[in-house]
Amino acid sequence: CNTTDSPLLMEIHCEQGSLLLNDNTLWRVTPGERVRLTCDDSPDGSVKSYWGLGHQQAIRRFYQAITHPGYTDYTDIHEAGKSLTLVEAIYRSSQLRQWIEIN
Repeated sequence: CNTTDSPLLMEIHCEQGSLLLNDNTLWRVTPGERVRLTCDDSPDGSVKSYWGLGHQQAIRRFYQAITHPGYTDYTDIHEAGKSLTLVEAIYRSSQLRQWIEIN
């Protein structure tokens, strides 16, 4: 959690590589390869860089899905649940001090 405009840095290490969130850019890092997956830059500078645009984008996509039938560029509850499952597993692993398997 940052309360100043410091660059965000988070690494998640997995068996076949890692994810690196560095200064609003998400990278997939495997031996010999670093692939940029997405970037959350603020094009107009309207938000602090350590907050990112994730919530703005999610809300905009939600309204697009409501007002435009057939619009599919949004995160549905099943996809959102995957993130929640991962976060809960991280917390549980930390509390139990052991590996937690998730599907």
